[in-house]
Amino acid sequence: MSWRSLSMPKLFPRIDARFSFAGKAGDIETVALRNGRLQGAYFNLAGRAIGFVRELITGLDNAGIDRECFAGREVKSSFICGNLGYGDPSGIFAHSPHFAFYTMAIIIRSV
Repeated sequence: MSWRSLSMPKLFPRIDARFSFAGKAGDIETVALRNGRLQGAYFNLAGRAIGFVRELITGLDNAGIDRECFAGREVKSSFICGNLGYGDPSGIFAHSPHFAFYTMAIIIRSV
């Protein structure tokens, strides 16, 4: 039995949903990467909220990172947090401009 089949009952105890992924390795990987990236986004937002400088690195040679760091394990990389902490204010890049939420989003309310 793999760690994957043991993790779902702990992390999602409401129902035994393992059957929905049985024999679907592609689905397992897709969902795992999506959920891992969401956790990375939460990590990034938490760092920002407490005033940390963060450097999340994407566009990497993930296969190379996996070979070097996770050889022989069922773990895969998605992104790397290169730096996390307080920076020297004189060297910190100011945030780039961004669109306001309501410029880029449409909220649809069902009645």
